[in-house]
Amino acid sequence: IARIAEEHLKTARTVWAELRPVDPRDILMGDFMALEYAVDPAKRLGDDEAAEGFPVAVENGVLRPLPKDAEGAEDGGSAGASAAPGTEILLLDVDRFRGSPRLPRRFFFPQEEAEKWSGMRWAELACTGDGTAPGRCLLVRLTDAPGVTGESQEREEQGKNAGR
Repeated sequence: IARIAEEHLKTARTVWAELRPVDPRDILMGDFMALEYAVDPAKRLGDDEAAEGFPVAVENGVLRPLPKDAEGAEDGGSAGASAAPGTEILLLDVDRFRGSPRLPRRFFFPQEEAEKWSGMRWAELACTGDGTAPGRCLLVRLTDAPGVTGESQEREEQGKNAGR
């Protein structure tokens, strides 16, 4: 499995996904945060639509819901035909149970770190795929802002703690 993940990371690109708040702990599963994404749609894909992949927009490296007018033109145009300039369309594998993009749904952490992780609002993902073939995303890390890596976050926390 590690070799597959390494290969995925070699070909993947980094995108950021905003998280929606959910219950950060589940006693039955241990210490983990359930992950829900702002890009998760209200409308679920049916089996016929799911075969082609779930389209999302990538705007400045951030996953966004696809604008309504770009979700597949009724007139036979391509799905990205009316997307804003500079916005890419990314197709993701579909979680057939949810009818939504197949994205990482759990983040495990040591028991004593629940408070640290519960405030994170962004996920850094390594995604494959493009606008023509569905891809998958692996969770790299959680952060409190897009573009903030774990190292810069740790330095910021150390600076705050040093000032106390």
